[in-house]
Amino acid sequence: MYIVDLGERFTSDRVRLNSASNVATEMGVVFVGMTSRDAEWQELERAIELLGRSTRPGRLLGYVGAKYLQQQEEHLTEFNIATEVFGRSTKNFDPAQDAVVRVEAHRLRKKLRELYERGGGPQRVQISLPAGTYVPKFVLAPEPLPGEEIAEDA
Repeated sequence: MYIVDLGERFTSDRVRLNSASNVATEMGVVFVGMTSRDAEWQELERAIELLGRSTRPGRLLGYVGAKYLQQQEEHLTEFNIATEVFGRSTKNFDPAQDAVVRVEAHRLRKKLRELYERGGGPQRVQISLPAGTYVPKFVLAPEPLPGEEIAEDA
């Protein structure tokens, strides 16, 4: 059995909340409370530090994560990212000719997968960047109940 904290992002979307609760209940998952925006900010900062704050993936994650958490998702466009994160010209940037944002988003997706696969301690909140969008997802990772880890190792 797992305890999952649903988070603020779900509180305004009752359909998704009810759907997630129904599926989770069938899987033996118990939902308690809600995560705070602070936990999402904390994980964003941790991931940026691990990726390297000045690296392209770190800068991209910092930008999309901050815009998302500041509820400015409408700013997460290829043009805005190219000009504000990667320094492309606002007058000359053509996404058909310059794939910097798509390439770096692909690299970031790969780095995030690697980051959570290799561990570095259990994280309540994990970040992903779904394909086809520049809006990150903050996902609550299921945590084993105390004593459950010991039973699995035995």
